[in-house]
Amino acid sequence: MAEAALAHLKLIASSTEERDVISRLTAGEMLSNIYTVRCTDYTQLLAIINKISEECSYGAVVIDALATHFRHEFEDMRQRTNILAELSNKLHRLCIQYNVTLVIVNQVRMDGEGSVQPCLGESWSHTAHRRVFLRRVSGDVYSATVMKGDKSGETANFRISSRGIRDCPSS
Repeated sequence: MAEAALAHLKLIASSTEERDVISRLTAGEMLSNIYTVRCTDYTQLLAIINKISEECSYGAVVIDALATHFRHEFEDMRQRTNILAELSNKLHRLCIQYNVTLVIVNQVRMDGEGSVQPCLGESWSHTAHRRVFLRRVSGDVYSATVMKGDKSGETANFRISSRGIRDCPSS
């Protein structure tokens, strides 16, 4: 995918300066600054966030499937709520202190009436500045709908392939 991203950057470069920078860039260099950590429970996640908060040199932090560790590991909902509130505050401070872009993927579930609801509840969904709902439309076509933010209500369709994420016409 890094090779495809690099090829795409070469296609869309609009200035001589951009083309010059891209011509020196390699897929290996693009991937060399991406770090992944697998957390198997919420205590590991909190430990990683604490470590990042001490000194952060990242441009972006992505937390995939945050709800996984908070959906089933807690019998005491008050404790879960307190830990999520503390986590939210730490993540907000991280963004402000280090100017970091933060992306959190939260799972959704169907409620008893067939409506889609965030797994961590409505209160967690209000902590985000922007919310985007991703869903599969059909086959390899997906949509992203802005649920909260300055473009609220807008939807864009896209495809995911070995060449990366690409625009596709809205239906």
